[in-house]
Amino acid sequence: GAVYGQDYVNLGYRPGGSVVLNSLARDIHVTFPEDVARTKTASIPMMKEIKSIDDIDLVICLSAGDPGLRTYIEQIGAQYPVTISGGVTAVSVPG
Repeated sequence: GAVYGQDYVNLGYRPGGSVVLNSLARDIHVTFPEDVARTKTASIPMMKEIKSIDDIDLVICLSAGDPGLRTYIEQIGAQYPVTISGGVTAVSVPG
């Protein structure tokens, strides 16, 4: 199975929308100095080789809000040569 820190990492949430996305694209360790467990991202094995969006092959956005998939495409996909994929949730309420 997947191993945390080697195969995936959870950076959590940072408020700021498109400003955070642009910062993340330029320097992930400045934007997210720690993961959700407060481990320094620079010390996480899989993060040692990832400095900016240039080191990432695929961005997956799973969001129903803002920033959502559209913001990722506008702020990252339009500026950097990275593949972006996403999934959004849907809610139905009887009317």
